[in-house]
Amino acid sequence: MKNEAELYHKNNVISIAIVNNKGRVKAATGISEKVYKTIVNEAKDVDTGASTSFLSLRKQLPC
Repeated sequence: MKNEAELYHKNNVISIAIVNNKGRVKAATGISEKVYKTIVNEAKDVDTGASTSFLSLRKQLPC
């Protein structure tokens, strides 16, 4: 995001299109397409009432 802001201030050009929210989120957070889809699907479930909260990432914790 810092590089994107510097490019904008120097050249008045946006490096990632504003309409490409998915690409901007993935670039800013460094998440994969799979994680992005999981988050979006969970958000839909919460909005529709199918789920009351977000799930964990199912990552194994060290013992």
